[in-house]
Amino acid sequence: MSFESLVNCAGVAVASLSCVSRVTSGTIEGFVKMVSHVLEKSVVPPKLYRIGELVRHTGLSRQTIHNYTTMGLIVEAEWTPGGHRLYDESVFHRLQQIAELKSSKRMHEIRHVLDATG
Repeated sequence: MSFESLVNCAGVAVASLSCVSRVTSGTIEGFVKMVSHVLEKSVVPPKLYRIGELVRHTGLSRQTIHNYTTMGLIVEAEWTPGGHRLYDESVFHRLQQIAELKSSKRMHEIRHVLDATG
């Protein structure tokens, strides 16, 4: 099997048994190394959410999310070049915690609880 065929196997059909089965025993080690290298390089970047996406997924208003941010209850992960806040996936857990605590605590108490738990 040619090197190009091995690259095609690694890039297109790593899980395809028919492709992998055509690799001869003499090239298995090289193929495994190449597949490992391809997989190491294909790291998926974390998803970042704009405030509008948080509104759609949580049902909270833009103003509420903005207030939680300015109060320090949630933290933006990054900013876009245009100045928009971007939040990572951890914000959903944090918003769930805030919702649960709101039933029994005031906002300043929620901040202390969240600061204590990290």
